[in-house]
Amino acid sequence: MSDLSAKVDELQSKATDMEDMKGTLSEMRQELNLLKRRHKADVERQKESKQQEDNVVDDLATKMKTLSAEGEKFKAALHALSNMQRALAKEIGTLKDEDKTTTMKINELQKSSQYLETLTNSLGATDSTLQRELDAVKDTMNDIATKLNKLHAHLDKPSTPDRLTPAIVKLKRNQGALATALESMSDKVSSLVARMPFMEKEVRSTNQKVSNEAVFAQELQGKLKVLYKNVVELKKAIHQLEDPRSAINMQRSKGVMKLKSDVSMLAQVDKTLQNELKDQKVQFLEDVANLVRDVAKVQLQAQNLQDKLSLVLTASRQFESEIAVLKKAQKSGMSVVEVAQMQKQVVVALTRLKTRETILMKQLDKYRESVRDIAEKVRL
Repeated sequence: MSDLSAKVDELQSKATDMEDMKGTLSEMRQELNLLKRRHKADVERQKESKQQEDNVVDDLATKMKTLSAEGEKFKAALHALSNMQRALAKEIGTLKDEDKTTTMKINELQKSSQYLETLTNSLGATDSTLQRELDAVKDTMNDIATKLNKLHAHLDKPSTPDRLTPAIVKLKRNQGALATALESMSDKVSSLVARMPFMEKEVRSTNQKVSNEAVFAQELQGKLKVLYKNVVELKKAIHQLEDPRSAINMQRSKGVMKLKSDVSMLAQVDKTLQNELKDQKVQFLEDVANLVRDVAKVQLQAQNLQDKLSLVLTASRQFESEIAVLKKAQKSGMSVVEVAQMQKQVVVALTRLKTRETILMKQLDKYRESVRDIAEKVRL
């Protein structure tokens, strides 16, 4: 009987343990609910993180669009620069054509100047010829006057008619020839005198043209100097544009390289972020799926545990009722055989209860391990 009482006390203590297990299960349910709330908060944080990542991706997309727009502006600037180079080349070609035209005009002016110089020299030679002819006429007139004076002096001397006759005849001939010569010289002088105003006008006009051409040539030479200076500056500018080592091209190359580097870096960052987001999304979905499966598994284990706990409680109540019947039988004075049978039933019930308790404890350990795994996953 003492053994039976000990077993009853043990069963009562186990029943107390079962009550404690109920409390533990209640605490575990609370812990599970807390884990669910934490999981929900983690999901919300994941959503916020996803939103932040989406915002970062949107910012990167905006920056990519901005860089693309800057690239288009840079292409437009390069196109404008190319058009400017073509315009400069065309302008240089035009300047070369104008230079050729100006050179031709200068050659024509030089020819005109040479012609005017030749004409001036010719007019000067003609003027010299006329001057010599006038001097010759003056000399002839002086000679004639001298001869006339001699003739008058000779006539004033007394002479015989015989001596005077040949001299007079010769004088008459000389006078006729002289008159003819004087008439011819008078015509030439009249012609020269008539031509002198025209020749003077031509000389003045020629001198004015030569002076105007000289002024024009001087102005043209100044314009050509300015034009040549501009052509030299344009050649320098074009050389700087064509030289890849010039400051402009070096700065432009640095800008292009920096732009390409920024675009490449942003593209790499975008690609990395896309891959990371994709990997994180896949991993997150896998983790969520695993977590859902684990939670479902834990819920199923909890349900099984509750069912088994109910069976244990039922067995415990049945065992208590059997103990009560056994105590009642002892009080009513049952036979030893009946008491032994009832003790055997109690032992069998106790064995079943221990077996179910062992199974329940194993299930409880698995449940706690599953809860810890879920907590670890949620914490990660």
